[in-house]
Amino acid sequence: MRVKIGQSGVGGNNESWYYLEFAEEEAKFYHVHEWNNMSFSLSVNEGEERTPLEQSKGKRFYEEAIKAIKIGIFSGVS
Repeated sequence: MRVKIGQSGVGGNNESWYYLEFAEEEAKFYHVHEWNNMSFSLSVNEGEERTPLEQSKGKRFYEEAIKAIKIGIFSGVS
């Protein structure tokens, strides 16, 4: 299961999307960065980096991932 936590450069030459992913079979969270970059020569570089959340501190949109987890866990708790 993935939740979008951010994006940058969408609509331009260097697009990036960021997700919080929960791997249920592992019971583990991941920080996922997908990119699609086009150079001036029109060659495309695209890929995905999937990093365990506990090793992702300092990565872009990390704080949003933590916030999404807190909202999911504590919504409806008084």
